[in-house]
Amino acid sequence: MKLTFDYIREHGLLLYEFVRGSHCHGINTPTSDLDTGGVYILPNETRLGLGLDYAPFIEDETHDTVWYE
Repeated sequence: MKLTFDYIREHGLLLYEFVRGSHCHGINTPTSDLDTGGVYILPNETRLGLGLDYAPFIEDETHDTVWYE
């Protein structure tokens, strides 16, 4: 099973979420997308090798949201 943003949120594993990219640096334009990042704790199932694949980070398809373990 692959780790997902929803799984991390639902299990209270997200430690910190932040805005990054042009919005963070104040150089965004009206057409800029919002880039976010985050830091999460690995779930016990992953540390124990019980079904969730290890992921040092997860990201969405557009790379606008990236969370790191």
